Amino acid sequence: MGSSINDQLVLYCQPICRIDKALGHQVTDYEILLRDKHTGGFPAQFFQALKTQVSVRKELEDWMIGQLTNLTQRCDANFAINIDPWQLAYSDTWNYLKRLRAISSRLIIEVTERVAELNNQIDQFSDYIARLRELGFKISFDDVSSGQFSLQVVAQNMAYIDRAKISLIDFRNLSPDQIKKLLNLWAKFAESVKLEFVVEGIETEAIAAELVKQNYVLQQGYYWQKPFPVSQLVVA
Repeated sequence: MGSSINDQLVLYCQPICRIDKALGHQVTDYEILLRDKHTGGFPAQFFQALKTQVSVRKELEDWMIGQLTNLTQRCDANFAINIDPWQLAYSDTWNYLKRLRAISSRLIIEVTERVAELNNQIDQFSDYIARLRELGFKISFDDVSSGQFSLQVVAQNMAYIDRAKISLIDFRNLSPDQIKKLLNLWAKFAESVKLEFVVEGIETEAIAAELVKQNYVLQQGYYWQKPFPVSQLVVA
């Protein structure tokens, strides 16, 4: 890639919080976000190279293991790390995950939602999720109801997953009543199968307060805290 990963990438994090009726909050864990060191945005060009260059995947995996190991030693917190569905097709991804088992008690694997990534591969995808569970990881599905992570797909994998996340940002064009019905559908399903249910995309106090009234107490978003470099996390 021409320069080291340390020169190109940095890890950011954003808390997932448990909210009480008075809008007090406690961090349950932090989602880890990969960012371009110079722009602060998602490193799309670098990430695209992962699909075709084994050496890039290996370099990133080694770097991530070092970063996460240091982070779990330095900070008394749990962390959710993102894995795209297509990454699960590579054997080196599984070697990477096996190497992370040493700190698996502190990690949640957050499987990201990608439209068209799962077409005609739902059964194979479920095998991957079962395999993740066998490795001892907690598992979260990101952006449910926004594309391929339909209620059907979540239900098919509910024996293996611990958390479902839904983003309000994806449903800005819906009316408040429609959003309320959508959240109610997912919340009832999550409760029935004992899944944690996180609402993300919380941008204002009014939205946070209204969701708490409806008992949506696991929240994530800019109102609670914008993503920030992991170097700023409080040392344990």
